[in-house]
Amino acid sequence: MSTSSISILSLGFQSSSALAQYQPIQATGNAAVEGGIAFGFTKTAVGGPGERFTATFLGTSVAVAGGAIAAGSFLQVHSNVEQVMTKSTGIIIGIALSSASAAGDHIEVFILPPDRPWLG
Repeated sequence: MSTSSISILSLGFQSSSALAQYQPIQATGNAAVEGGIAFGFTKTAVGGPGERFTATFLGTSVAVAGGAIAAGSFLQVHSNVEQVMTKSTGIIIGIALSSASAAGDHIEVFILPPDRPWLG
């Protein structure tokens, strides 16, 4: 199955550093940190500081898996902050809509906003 995405809300940013395509980012447009909050995902790679880019904040996005992930799993930012992984101790940033068999696989992610009391 090919990986797709449905962007309902995309926002533009000016980069403070290089970012990978599909990297989880904070609300400021900076890279998310391991296990931390991510508001969205970059759509394209960003070459360096000062470069303009667009990120998906609402809807689904393509993400890069940091290992095997089952469809339906809650996700968090991986220690390689350009990737996502099955949630262990970090903050839930989304739900895998497709599965990954290995690191580097592309998956579709339903982006979840932060502070979701219904998830505990």
